[in-house]
Amino acid sequence: MEKKTFCPNCGNEIDTEDVFCSNCGSQIIPTDKDDTASKDNNENKGETGRKTSGKKIIIGVILAVIICGLIFIGLYFFAFSHNAKEAKETESNPNDITQTENTDLEEDDEYIFPNSDTEYLTDEDVSDLTADELALARNEIIARHGRIFTDERYKSYFESKSWYEGTVQPEEFDANYENELNDIEKANIELIKKHEGLLAQDDSANKYYASILREYQQAEKNGFSGNGSAYPHVNRNLLSYGSSVLFYTTIDLCNDGVPELFISQLVDGDTPYYDILDIYGYENGTPQHLNIGIDLGKSPLDPDDEMGFNDNYIICEDNLIKKSESEGAEHNITTYYELQKNSVTLFVKDGAIKNGDDYYRNTTGLAADPSDQNEYESILDRYKEKKDMTWKKLADFTDNSGSQLQSSSVSELANTYYGDFLRYYKEQEANGFTTPDLELINPIFSNTQYFPEGYTNSGTSLYYTVLDLANDGTPELLISDENQLYGAYGIIEGEGQVVPLFDLNMGEFTEYQICTDNMIRGYERAGNVVRIIAYYRVDPHAYSATCSEAVYTDMSQFYFATLENGNWEYQSAATEQDFREMEAKYPINEKIEWLKLSDF
Repeated sequence: MEKKTFCPNCGNEIDTEDVFCSNCGSQIIPTDKDDTASKDNNENKGETGRKTSGKKIIIGVILAVIICGLIFIGLYFFAFSHNAKEAKETESNPNDITQTENTDLEEDDEYIFPNSDTEYLTDEDVSDLTADELALARNEIIARHGRIFTDERYKSYFESKSWYEGTVQPEEFDANYENELNDIEKANIELIKKHEGLLAQDDSANKYYASILREYQQAEKNGFSGNGSAYPHVNRNLLSYGSSVLFYTTIDLCNDGVPELFISQLVDGDTPYYDILDIYGYENGTPQHLNIGIDLGKSPLDPDDEMGFNDNYIICEDNLIKKSESEGAEHNITTYYELQKNSVTLFVKDGAIKNGDDYYRNTTGLAADPSDQNEYESILDRYKEKKDMTWKKLADFTDNSGSQLQSSSVSELANTYYGDFLRYYKEQEANGFTTPDLELINPIFSNTQYFPEGYTNSGTSLYYTVLDLANDGTPELLISDENQLYGAYGIIEGEGQVVPLFDLNMGEFTEYQICTDNMIRGYERAGNVVRIIAYYRVDPHAYSATCSEAVYTDMSQFYFATLENGNWEYQSAATEQDFREMEAKYPINEKIEWLKLSDF
């Protein structure tokens, strides 16, 4: 088919051979068919290429986004699966995370001090340990060396430890103790023993001498001011001259199981040197000053309270007490005393006297035999001063003697010691105390002067508590209306017999209250006016209360007084200020747990 040609200007059909258009006269530029076709083809191809290229770019972008997304998703799932794997591993083996901690705990269970053979312990390391823990820590050091224990307590404890191998007999080990242990181990044992001594000292001080230490503590707190009658057990010279800081220690001088109490002041902090001011022993259930037994009689060790002032006392290595008296360089008396077991009596062990150029030796406390300078100096050098004592600040003494017994509740202790008596008391209260002259019960409850309409209609309720006021291991029973005491009782150990500590009519003439430091305060009134303020302390194992200090007024003058056979006796002059200070000396104990008697 013949291809038609048209004029590009007017569109008139022309012959392919025409040079000009027959219609508009425009020149027709002839073109090669192949070129035109090629050109058309190339144009079409270029347009198609551009379209194809655009599509490729779009597709490439989409693919890139898809690839990036896939990479991100892949990384996410990789991380997730990795964490999940770790979590799964942790869950399947929880010891992996805590293995180090558990190893430490297991090691702690195995040892009290895992490194006490290679590292020095400090006071801080051992200060919070109990007596039992200290003993185990000390024996742990020698247990590492294979020492066999015969004490069942230590034997069972160390045989439960995986590291322990008992291979050395006690006698063999103890004989080679110095060679078996290194210096660190020896030092740690000595440190532990020191703290064991401190705990034992605290226990013995509380058990036997709490009342003495409280009195000294109070005197020191008040600057040793006031009348001596307020502090009957304190060295009187302290009340005249005072002291910087007081210390105390306990030492069992005669190995009878009951230690002696020593009060001192620090003279030289560099040495250190402690000057002993007072010495107490314990006999017949009470602390007492030591005395000297001479022939068949006894005399006070320090009758004029010269101890620590004109007379010097020290404790020797073999637990002798050395007393040095001096009246100048040419007259000196040195005496060594030995304490008898289960007593507060000292006997002369040895002694040396220098009087100018004359020398004497005294071994009986009576007549002295002539001697010479060599023997005199030998005696002075024979008994060395004890250096390994641990003195504690008096201000740091903590009185645990009168706190509520911790082993049981108040109701449990009351039932254990006073159950039958409290049930009897409860029954009488429920009956309104209508029966007169009830045994061991305060007659005030049936007295119409105090309860005009009878006890039942008075609205009064009684309460009870138990406190170990005497620090003898047996609690006292106290009955009150939560304001004042109406009954105070002890119980005779081994017999179960309840005994009153005061007259039964407590509250009739004197108002009694429980104060701090285990004191019972009594207000004796004349009408509404307080005439006597007295403090009583319950005696250990004695089942009675003793007045320790009192002040009296006749409304014009003031006196310190003592209670003798139920009567107040003048002791020394006092002031109104003394009266007020006595009243405030021991505040009411607000921490006592009182329980209602009717609920017993």
